[in-house]
Amino acid sequence: MKQFTTIAITIELLLSAIMPASAQTSFNMYKKGAHYFMTVNMNGVPDTEVFIETGFTALTLSEENYNRILSSLDLERVDFDENKEMKADRETLKVTDIRKGSVSIGGLRYNGPIYVVKSFDKIALPVHLLKNETDTTANLIVFDFKKKVLEYVSRESLNTKNLKSYPIVRYTPYPTFTARLELADEYRHEGEITGNWIFDLGNGSAVFFFRKSIAPFINKNKFKVFPTRDKSGEIIGSGLLARYCKIGDQEVFGVSIGITNRVWFDYALGCVGPSFFTKGYVVIDSERNTIYYK
Repeated sequence: MKQFTTIAITIELLLSAIMPASAQTSFNMYKKGAHYFMTVNMNGVPDTEVFIETGFTALTLSEENYNRILSSLDLERVDFDENKEMKADRETLKVTDIRKGSVSIGGLRYNGPIYVVKSFDKIALPVHLLKNETDTTANLIVFDFKKKVLEYVSRESLNTKNLKSYPIVRYTPYPTFTARLELADEYRHEGEITGNWIFDLGNGSAVFFFRKSIAPFINKNKFKVFPTRDKSGEIIGSGLLARYCKIGDQEVFGVSIGITNRVWFDYALGCVGPSFFTKGYVVIDSERNTIYYK
C-alpha cells in the first residue's frame, strides 16, 4: 500500500509540474505593502504581475503594458469621453484609450472593457469577472489569506456547510453584500447600522467608510473623527480609531477606519478589505449570490 501511495503522489507531482501556465486556475498571492499581487500568463506573456482587485470595473493597465502584452489582440475600440478619469481614494487615473474584448489569464478568461491609462505602475485585474475556461463548473472563487492562495474551484470540491455567509445584493461592477455593522471607538461611543458593503480586494484597510453614506451614523453616535495624514504630515482625509468592529459575524479589534470624500457609491456604507479576514478564508459564489467566510 505504501508503494502505491508513493507512486500516486509522484504522478500527481509530475502532472502539476507539466501543467502549462496557460491552464492555471490556482495562483499564489503575495503582498506588497497592504495589497495582494500574483503572477499570471496573460495573453501568452508569462510571469505577468497583476494587482488582485475586485474594486476596479475593468482590466486596467498603462499604455506601455498594453503595447507589451495586449497589442497583438484584435480588440474593439470603444468611443469615450476624452476627459474620462478613474478616481480612487488617493489617485486619479487619466484614461487614454478603451478597448473591449477577450484576454486569457492562465486557464481563465477576462471578457469585457480594457482601460488604458496614464502613469499607472500596476495591472489591475478584477478577478471576480474572470471565468474558468478549463472547467466551466469551477467558478467559485476562493481566497485563502492564510495560505495566500487564490483559486477557482467547483462546488463539489468545497464544503461550505460550516462557513458563515453574507448575501450578495449586487455583483457588478463590484461584489457588494449586506450586513450589520457593530462599532465601538476608543472613547466609549457605540452604534449599530445595517447596510451594504463592497468587498474590495484592492483596499489596504480592513474597513473603509464613504463619508456621505456613513456621516449620519457617525454623527448620531458621536464617534470621534480625526484627520489622517500621509508620511509628510499632509492631511489626506479623516478616520476613527475602532476599539471593536464587527460586520456580520466577522470581527476585528483595534483598527483604524478611514473615511473618504473622494469616492462614494450611494448604495453602500463603505468597503471591506482583505485585512478584515487576515489569516481567514473567503469564497465568492456568484451563482448563489453569497460570500462565504471564516
